[in-house]
Amino acid sequence: MSRVDRVRRFLLAGARLADPEDGLGQQARARLPRSTGLSPASVDYALTHCLERCPELAELERICAATIEAPRAHVVLSANVFTAPLRVIALALASSGRVSVRASRREPVMAELLHAASRGQFELVSNIDPAPGDHVWAYGADETLADIAATLPRGVTYQAHGFGYGAALIDSAACHDLAAARRLALDAVLFDQRGCLSPRFAVVHASLDAALVFARALAAALDEWQTRLPLGQLDPSEVEASVRFRETMTYAGEGCLSTSTGTVAVLSEPERFPLPPVGRNLLLLATNDWQRPLATNAAQLTQLGLTGAFAPLPPHVRTAPLGHMQRPPFDGPVDRRTRARLI
Repeated sequence: MSRVDRVRRFLLAGARLADPEDGLGQQARARLPRSTGLSPASVDYALTHCLERCPELAELERICAATIEAPRAHVVLSANVFTAPLRVIALALASSGRVSVRASRREPVMAELLHAASRGQFELVSNIDPAPGDHVWAYGADETLADIAATLPRGVTYQAHGFGYGAALIDSAACHDLAAARRLALDAVLFDQRGCLSPRFAVVHASLDAALVFARALAAALDEWQTRLPLGQLDPSEVEASVRFRETMTYAGEGCLSTSTGTVAVLSEPERFPLPPVGRNLLLLATNDWQRPLATNAAQLTQLGLTGAFAPLPPHVRTAPLGHMQRPPFDGPVDRRTRARLI
C-alpha cells in the first residue's frame, strides 16, 4: 500500500468518530468525557467539528512527499487535545507502514478508538523502542520531550512538539463586532483552552476604550458558550491559577470582567504581561505596537486568529479566521515551530 493510500485510509476510518450514529462515534461520546475531563457537550462538539477531514489527493501527495520516510515510526501522545492523535498518527503513517503509538496514560481512549476504527493500522505500545533510521514523533511538556531525546539511539529522526499556545490579533473594526467576540470565545472554549492552538491572549490594535468594549462583548460571549459547552473539570492547581489571575488583574488591569468560568482582563500598552492560565481566561492587550507582544511570545506562539489585515506575521505561526483556530486543515504538523532532527 502506498503512503498516500495508507494516510487516506486512516483519515477516512477516523472520520467514523465524528458520526454520532456510528457505533464508534457513540463509544467516543460515552468514554471521552471521563478520560479528558471535558463536558459531554464539548466532546461532542469537538468530534463533530474539529477532527481533520481527508484532503484532496494532490494535498495528500504533497504531505507525504514532505514527510521523511522511515523503516518504522513511533508516536508519543499528549493528553491536552484529545482529537490530536488523528493528525499525529496519520503523519506517522505517511512516514512508515509500521507505526507504534504510546498513548497518554491520562487519556488513552482516543488512540484506542482510532486503533479500532482503522482495524489495527498501527500498534498500541506501552513504551517505544526505536532503532537507528526510525522516526519518532513526540508531543508533551518540554521536560518530557528532553527526557525522551536523551534515551534515543543515534541515527533516529526526532520530531518533538512541546509547550505552545495561540493568540488573536484584533483590529479596531472588530472591537464593535459581536460576531467576532463570539468567534474568539469559541476558540477559547474548545478543549477548555488546553491546546497549542488555544488563544490565551489577544492583541487589540485599537484604543483602550475600544478594547474595553470588546472585552465586555467577549465576556458575554464566553457566558453564552458556557450554556452550550460547559467547562469541564479543572484540577486544583488550575483552579488556583485562575483565581490568582483574576485577583492580579483586578489590581493591575485597566479592566477585569468575571465570567461564569473565568476572567477577561484588559491591559494598555504593557511592557510585560502574564500568560493567562487555562480554563477560559483571556487577556486583551490594547496597543499601537501589535508586533511587540508577538515577538515577546514568538518561541511559544503556534497560532494566530485574525481579524483585518496584519503584516508581516511570524513565518512559523499558523493563521486562521476567528472561530476556526481549533480547526486547521490536514496539511502537515499542526505545530510549525520545530522540524525533524537527526539524533
